[in-house]
Amino acid sequence: MSQQKIEKLNKEIEGHLKEIKKLKKKMKQMNWIQYKYLPVGGDMIDQSLASFINTYPEQDRIRVMFLRESYGIYRFGQKQVSIKVATGNSKGSQIQIKVGGGYMTAEEFIQTYTDQEVKKIEKNKNILKRFKEKLCVQQITTRKSTTSRGRLSMF
Repeated sequence: MSQQKIEKLNKEIEGHLKEIKKLKKKMKQMNWIQYKYLPVGGDMIDQSLASFINTYPEQDRIRVMFLRESYGIYRFGQKQVSIKVATGNSKGSQIQIKVGGGYMTAEEFIQTYTDQEVKKIEKNKNILKRFKEKLCVQQITTRKSTTSRGRLSMF
């Protein structure tokens, strides 16, 4: 291969790599928008939680989302929690999440419970996957035995 062809191919590769880099950047921006928490209108707790989540400096740390069930009641992974907004302290209004007999700040809660909930979700995915595989095997076995019985009864 001539030197000119090699240089031409290298320039094409560089162009493609730049395009890939641009596309990756665009995909990141799209994902950022996709993961914004949208609050229920008129619900101060939900609006405070949305503001906290959407401005949280460690976005990648929040791997489990809060799902609103009713006013002040949320699901975080498999854990159901009660949330309130405490006002009047030195930090202004602060999200408080009921844990056991007391409350934690939202940041403490995320740092404490995210890894546990991710593990539970992964475990349940594996359980579901095994269940689906077992169901599939049972269906195949059932089909074979039904087909075999049909053939045997014909002789």
